[in-house]
Amino acid sequence: MKTLSQSTANHRTTWDALKSEGKLAYEEPLAPYTSFRIGGPAEIFFEPETVEACAKAVRLALDAGMPVHFLGGGPNLLVADAGVRGLVIRLAGELSEIRFE
Repeated sequence: MKTLSQSTANHRTTWDALKSEGKLAYEEPLAPYTSFRIGGPAEIFFEPETVEACAKAVRLALDAGMPVHFLGGGPNLLVADAGVRGLVIRLAGELSEIRFE
């Protein structure tokens, strides 16, 4: 994947608003986030700081007709060299653990 999709390029200002709510990057290599250290880039990569920021990102992607992918710790994950279209959300920080009470 060499360029952002037209949808992402058209809505870049909207996506940039998420920068204050977590790590946001375009064409972010996913290899560092997998245990095998292989794989191409995510079209949009977001590591939200809060549950609310995660929900906001998902809503933005769905409103834009963009696929949403979730990335946990990265074990047993293979990412194609061509990368991943759409939004990849890495669950880290307070989102890296799910507890049922």
